[in-house]
Amino acid sequence: MHGIEVRSIILLGIMITSIIIFYGAVLIVLISPLLSFLARRQQRWAYPTCIILLGVSLVALDEVAWFLDAWAGWSASWLFCAIFIVLGVALPASVLLPGRSRLPLGFGGLFVISILVMHYCDFSPVKPYRRFYEVVHTGMTESEVLVLLQRTFPAGGHFRVPAITVSTSDHISFLLDPTDGRYNAEIVSLALREGKVTQKQYFPD
Repeated sequence: MHGIEVRSIILLGIMITSIIIFYGAVLIVLISPLLSFLARRQQRWAYPTCIILLGVSLVALDEVAWFLDAWAGWSASWLFCAIFIVLGVALPASVLLPGRSRLPLGFGGLFVISILVMHYCDFSPVKPYRRFYEVVHTGMTESEVLVLLQRTFPAGGHFRVPAITVSTSDHISFLLDPTDGRYNAEIVSLALREGKVTQKQYFPD
């Protein structure tokens, strides 16, 4: 079962990454030529319109990244961050022209900073919970698992300590946050034998 669960998580990651790449490419293909066209127009309204459209596009892209991070903690992956950074840099680059405002560079810089902040900081409990799951390995004792949980979710920390929902001699399960509807079905389940982990499973909300 552990192998099946790991493959499922990998396949889900590949699927989400593919979707991001596809729609990101569509965004660049559709928006970049329009931005480039507006940037080169001589009318007074064209370049301000271009800048506004660029800002709206980057905000929308940033919102997608933050949504995916809050939902699944994907910003822990450098691949995830790199994809969004490339998309966020490609759009401002399409409107940079000699003698024009360097405001697009500022927009792109702010976007990159936003993605890096997302990567290095935990804004939802999902990301540290997934880190906890990834570190748990076969052969760990139950006490080692509980110490790891305490280290990942210290008492009095920013996030609630995940609840232990099942604790028997051959099984222990954790629930991310039973008080929050967004996370009350996010489960880590560990099978035990002689007090040591034999397999693990992750059930996303």
